[in-house]
Amino acid sequence: YNHKTSFGGAISLDGDDLTGADNGEGADAPDETITIKLDQVPANVTQLLLIVNSYSGQTFGAVQDVFCRVTNTLTQTDLVEYDLDAEYSKDKAIVVAKLSREAEDWKFTAVGKGFPGGVQAILNLYGMAAS
Repeated sequence: YNHKTSFGGAISLDGDDLTGADNGEGADAPDETITIKLDQVPANVTQLLLIVNSYSGQTFGAVQDVFCRVTNTLTQTDLVEYDLDAEYSKDKAIVVAKLSREAEDWKFTAVGKGFPGGVQAILNLYGMAAS
């Protein structure tokens, strides 16, 4: 949380759009991309939560055309997509999905649970702290 890279670059954020304005590529194009290189995630990490939150603390309903999509870039397959301003309009954060390490593979589970209390509510639920 609050870092553009983690685990030596295994997880990285490209872009940090605080306005939500169209970047000229169309409404369906992402303004921010998080890349996860699962083969580079340390072996002691067994689960990853994919969380989207409103950094400014406003609800997703207050942001126009905000969405989240998870894509497997190897297969170019969309795994899940959420229209945040419509489906999660009263929430400030959402657990998008969970990745769980199972032996040498990773299992993807779509979650789609919104949290009006923001990212702190998620951290409290999972017994974690922001670092």
